[in-house]
Amino acid sequence: MGLNYSPPTNGSIGNQAYVDLITGLAWPSHREGRIFYDDINKTLAVYNNESDVTLQLGQEIYIRATNTTASQIDNGALVYINGASSGIPTIDLARSDSSSTTGVVAMATHDIGIGVTGFITVLGSVSDLDTNTIPVGTILYLSETVAGDWQATAPTAPNFPIQIGTVIRQGLTDGRILVSIGPTDVAQSMVIQDLEINEDLRVDKKFTLKPSAATPITAVGGITVTNATMRVEGSGGPVSVTANPQITAGSDGQLLFLQGQDDVNTVTLHDGDGLMLHSGGSLIFGDHDYMIMQYDTPHNRWEEVSSNFKSFDTSWSFKSPAGSSGEFYIGGFYILPSTSYTPAGGTALGTANVGYHAHALIVLGATSTDMVVRFTGTSVDEAGNRTTSDTEDIDTSGGVLDDYFETSKKWIGQVSVSLFSGTGVAVNHGLVKYWDNQNSNFRITGIEVTGVAGSNDSSPNFEVMRHKTVDWTFNSGASATPPAPLVDMQTDYVTEYQLANGQPFAWKRVGLSIEIEGNVSEGIINRVTTTSNNAIQTLNWTYSIRPS
Repeated sequence: MGLNYSPPTNGSIGNQAYVDLITGLAWPSHREGRIFYDDINKTLAVYNNESDVTLQLGQEIYIRATNTTASQIDNGALVYINGASSGIPTIDLARSDSSSTTGVVAMATHDIGIGVTGFITVLGSVSDLDTNTIPVGTILYLSETVAGDWQATAPTAPNFPIQIGTVIRQGLTDGRILVSIGPTDVAQSMVIQDLEINEDLRVDKKFTLKPSAATPITAVGGITVTNATMRVEGSGGPVSVTANPQITAGSDGQLLFLQGQDDVNTVTLHDGDGLMLHSGGSLIFGDHDYMIMQYDTPHNRWEEVSSNFKSFDTSWSFKSPAGSSGEFYIGGFYILPSTSYTPAGGTALGTANVGYHAHALIVLGATSTDMVVRFTGTSVDEAGNRTTSDTEDIDTSGGVLDDYFETSKKWIGQVSVSLFSGTGVAVNHGLVKYWDNQNSNFRITGIEVTGVAGSNDSSPNFEVMRHKTVDWTFNSGASATPPAPLVDMQTDYVTEYQLANGQPFAWKRVGLSIEIEGNVSEGIINRVTTTSNNAIQTLNWTYSIRPS
């Protein structure tokens, strides 16, 4: 071997424009620090302190690591980093049956004795292996049964199917693997860590989950947690976990993965005794949105630690109508006539030519056996499509006192209410418009009301009303009573809630978690109550909102 140049007298290479290493030669004997041209792999090769390790530059990536285990780590063993000593990573054998040992980073590229610092291959080929029964081109996976080992079949749930490389030479003692760690098909669309049955946290929502090509485990009814890691998937449709309790057994450190087989399938947890995240955990929705919760021992409750849900504000303004006081709605409204009646020929609801864009509603005053109520008028949808002489029937059969019903259609102008069929029973009726964030689920995390008073008022109030289809009250000869407000200023301030003419006022709440299911006839209506004329000169009502 030689170099095509004339070395300077001092023995150094000096300022050469380039260096030509001779090609076509066999590998030289080992010497630490020696560099030569590897004619087999067509690249420069470097010898380090290990005589059985040769680094092909540009084709391999090594990590220098120390074996701190009680056994030798053999050539070809898969390892994960379990710590560091003097700035050098320490390693142990990886295995795919536990989340704590699945973080495989490399394959040992030679035998590494106990306490010895050696080299592991992150990317590149590892030679002198037994691949005699595995064809060239086979993708290999981290073993779930033998620590450090690899296999030709992907582990199934609840184990992690982590790819570690590909066979590039078949042989009993001279086999070779091209190491390239990952990926895994474990889709962590929703993760609930350390499950216990408890009533502190209830999950009663549908989560849309991303696709997975893995063979699913379909669970119907209750789930029994039996492994360190378990995965439950919907295969041909939604999985509804409805047993009571829904999830049993399990211990600290275990993981449960729930995921749909495609974008339209869901996993639903509902009813039962609830779920508790033990000590701490995270809920992950899709690829980006997550919520981390932690148990607050002094207050004996679960609290949100952090999240990355995208938040936004929405607001409304208000001023008292000239010369008037009373109850006013912003962000929506109720029109609830102060009467009750039994549907018969036809009753007018609303005023002709007024743009309500509101649902019609009724509240039962008695048990209905077969009553069907018909609403007739002009409807309009969110796309602006107007339909005259439109109708919608509400079948109240089986309903009892205080049951609430509303039309799916929204009405403009005057609506006629009549008994379409069956035996009529007494009802309250009305119109409702509520803010549902364009028919989406959302959470209110904060409220702020600011303004200036236009006159003195001894008993004003600001109330957050959650419109929903339950908790209504029928009133004979009067208007129906909607669900009670969620929060209000007078309850918070107790005494100091009065308004003084020309002076500012404010009401603020943070750290709220008010869930609104806007896709199922729920929404927000804000109510302002004044007891003196012109009490509100200006008012701005703002919510902090985030998707739910």
